[in-house]
Amino acid sequence: MTAEFPELLAPLFDPHRNKVVYGGRGGLKSWQFARALLILGARQYERVVCVRETQDSIEESVHHLLEQQIAALGMQDQYTVQQKRIVGPLWDGQGNTEFIFGGLRYNVGNLKSLEGATRCWVEEAESVSEHSWETLLPDRK
Repeated sequence: MTAEFPELLAPLFDPHRNKVVYGGRGGLKSWQFARALLILGARQYERVVCVRETQDSIEESVHHLLEQQIAALGMQDQYTVQQKRIVGPLWDGQGNTEFIFGGLRYNVGNLKSLEGATRCWVEEAESVSEHSWETLLPDRK
């Protein structure tokens, strides 16, 4: 499988704790994040928590975007799209790669207790409250 990434987004595959991408609408950032995380989850165990400040339903999440990118990358044999999560390959001794979704504003306490999360994708991060950031990244100061 091959997927092209703009040079600006090449660091998505670099081993840094936090990655921030700036830009306006239409820059395909969300598509590239989705593709990168799907590729990483096919290479190794990942438990990806996909969040935004407010999310009242799964339709408001990146669930559908990930589903579209699974098809675009031809990864239907590696991922199963379920109603509230996406499940990927089984990794011996670790479980399946999985993508789970939530809103921060009203559920940040539940999300911080998610055991074993390897990555957190914050969509529309400019709208995330200070309280949510402090809970999500307690050691950021």
